[in-house]
Amino acid sequence: MKWLLALICTLSTLLPAHAQEVDSVLWSAARPLTWDDFKGPVPENTAFKALTDYKISFKGHVDPNRYTKKGSKQPLVVYDVICQFNTNNSWVVKGSETDVLLKHEQTHFDIAEWHARDLRKKLAELDPDEASGGRAVTKLFQLVSRECRAIQDRYDRETDHGVNAEKQKEWESKVSKELKKLDKYAL
Repeated sequence: MKWLLALICTLSTLLPAHAQEVDSVLWSAARPLTWDDFKGPVPENTAFKALTDYKISFKGHVDPNRYTKKGSKQPLVVYDVICQFNTNNSWVVKGSETDVLLKHEQTHFDIAEWHARDLRKKLAELDPDEASGGRAVTKLFQLVSRECRAIQDRYDRETDHGVNAEKQKEWESKVSKELKKLDKYAL
């Protein structure tokens, strides 16, 4: 029992908390972003018209009714992963609130959800003993975070921040397909 308490204490320090913040929107297919969600201050001298600030976070908890292996006394650690939009850090330049730009920003949020689902999948596939320790889980989180950032950068580069309408449509289709592939891992 002492090891269980030590594990819980260790996990609580290693893993980011993810209770929904007051100023955030959880990703949901039924609840797309609106311009009212962009409440942050616009930086001076910005070259951009809008910014989407998202966060993928996870939290582990022990399921006392499930065990890592059959016959084991070691409880299973289960992870919850969420993707949220941070309203106070997301912004839009006044007068730039077009449907086209909003779709571009929504796709940034959708890319984040794609990677949240990918993290849920990878955690589900992780060996239960590895999942019970924080190190492997933290490495997975860091890997998925780097992949997400790289995809976000590529998306902006290829669409010219949403200006290239043809590439924007291609990316919307691609992201939609990736979300569908990982639909089993949606909340």
